[in-house]
Amino acid sequence: MSRFVGKRLDACPAKVDDVPHMGRRPTPLAIFRARAQLTQQELAAKAGISASAIIDIERRNTRDPQMRTWQRLADALGVDITELFEPEEASA
Repeated sequence: MSRFVGKRLDACPAKVDDVPHMGRRPTPLAIFRARAQLTQQELAAKAGISASAIIDIERRNTRDPQMRTWQRLADALGVDITELFEPEEASA
């Protein structure tokens, strides 16, 4: 079990590997949320969207969240919207 389950982070993660991500590289949203020391439910309330939407985005269970969802998340986290997007994979 992750050391973060049921706990708020005491400090910003020092590196990407310190963000809970279920064995995969965490999404930029998960990284910024952890740095802001917000739970998924707290970010949802602050952004005015559902916690399940945040969970789905962080788990990569949704392909195309609406742009207004991304903007609400960026505003709630105080970051530029482009910082929340994952870089495209390089073509082989």
